[in-house]
Amino acid sequence: MDWKELFEKKILDRGRDYFKSGYVSELEITDSEINTVVEGTEDYEVHITLAAGEVADMECTCPYAEDGWDCKHMAAVLYAYNAAAKAPKKPDKKQPSLEELVAGADEQTVRDFLLGVLKEDKALLLKFRTLMTSPGDSIDAKLYQNHIDRIIREHGGRDGFIEYRDAGRFIREMEKVLYDEIVPLADTHLIDAFKLSLYLFREVSNADMDDSDGHLGGFGNDVLAEWETMINKSDSAQKQQMLELFLSHLDGSVIDYMEEFIEAAVFDDFDEPEHLSRKLEFIDDRLTQLLSAKDRSEYYISSWLMKRLDMMEQLEFSEDEISEFCKKYYEFSDIRERMTDSLIEQKNYDRAIGILKDSLELDRDKRGLVRDCHLKLKVLYKLIGDDKGYHDELWELAVRFSGIEELRELRSLHPDDWAETREKLFAEADPHDLPEFYKEEKLFDRLRDYIKAHCNIYTLRNYESILSEHYPAFILEKYAAWLRSAARNTADRKTYAEWAARLKKMSKWKGGKEVVAEVVKEWREVYAKRPAMMQELDIAKL
Repeated sequence: MDWKELFEKKILDRGRDYFKSGYVSELEITDSEINTVVEGTEDYEVHITLAAGEVADMECTCPYAEDGWDCKHMAAVLYAYNAAAKAPKKPDKKQPSLEELVAGADEQTVRDFLLGVLKEDKALLLKFRTLMTSPGDSIDAKLYQNHIDRIIREHGGRDGFIEYRDAGRFIREMEKVLYDEIVPLADTHLIDAFKLSLYLFREVSNADMDDSDGHLGGFGNDVLAEWETMINKSDSAQKQQMLELFLSHLDGSVIDYMEEFIEAAVFDDFDEPEHLSRKLEFIDDRLTQLLSAKDRSEYYISSWLMKRLDMMEQLEFSEDEISEFCKKYYEFSDIRERMTDSLIEQKNYDRAIGILKDSLELDRDKRGLVRDCHLKLKVLYKLIGDDKGYHDELWELAVRFSGIEELRELRSLHPDDWAETREKLFAEADPHDLPEFYKEEKLFDRLRDYIKAHCNIYTLRNYESILSEHYPAFILEKYAAWLRSAARNTADRKTYAEWAARLKKMSKWKGGKEVVAEVVKEWREVYAKRPAMMQELDIAKL
């Protein structure tokens, strides 16, 4: 395995030092991966994936690796792996299986060992309690809750904050609590297990944590799946109790975005008439609170209004009752959207158009909603044969919302005067949208002139395939100037690699080899003392 080329020399040297100092824990090796922990200022987990005996991928939980670099801990593990492969194999001595080991021990030895282990390992003790629980036994919920709290404290450290690099381990440990300690309890003590799952969900959701990788969302889905299983196991009385417990947790005690998992459980299940009526009562109470709050949130009000509408339909309210409810809350865009969609489904296009026109005025400050209204109006006007209305909507969408599809439709409506019509459209359009229009219309000279006047690296990248084909000298000049300017400041290896890749790409364009050679020659003379930069140029063979 020629893995040493993956590392810088200094990283390789440090990795060898770590290996020789005994910082690499025992390796767990399979045909496809190596797993272990490397000690340092902190303990870091290293995972290396193998494919056909070669290193395919490497991961480490240290900050250096999490920034995308191959670290000394990875190198140390590979040195250890090499050493293990070269070590003379000891003659195999058949070890007894686990079953044989237990069968060979006397009862008192097993009891003493089990007592010792359970005293030391609280998690194992709870798992054992769950295993030994019979249907008639009472459950001490406090033991489980204390265990959950202890895990949160351990991961939170002094300031109670769970760092990004520890968030995944924390969630995995909490999932273990869910599956090993709570879910098995549901077979004999369904409501107790359900209450504990809610406690676990609430405490994990509210933990102070850097969840940049979104571990909480996965945890929420796992708990939601177990809730659904518990609901399906319940009898009518237990189900009613579960509903009330869920509703009691929709009180702000769970952070808002995680509350959505509880809402999903409540509104996707519990479809019996008595449950629907209870949910309607709860929705009305929630709406009263939200509508009377000083700091009203339109998002949350709309969300609960839509739940109310769904519940009215499930409870088979009359059309008049639903219509009155919609009129009462007509100011909310979601209500108007539901009304519009319903009218379109009923083929009542004139009323739908009327509501959409109202929405253009009521939602005038909400660009996304205005665009959606224009798109629906475009479709409806075409459907009812209103050519002027259809044309006006196409124009509005093209001019105000950079609608390329609408530009194409307008072109098809103006076969004889398109050149003149599009100039009027260009004059009304946002200048920032013009490059896309020029590209669509194949006005490449105007695209080049626009970029010349408004040049930045992002615009160049967006249109480099067109410019490199039609105006290679122009784009080479722009990129070379940008690279020279950027190189005046030192950068990290990743940036140097990006610059080298950019030069490599430029060399493939017409006239690019000469321009790139000139830039590289200049850099090698001026920045010779930047070893990382020189190495990246060498790697790119420039």
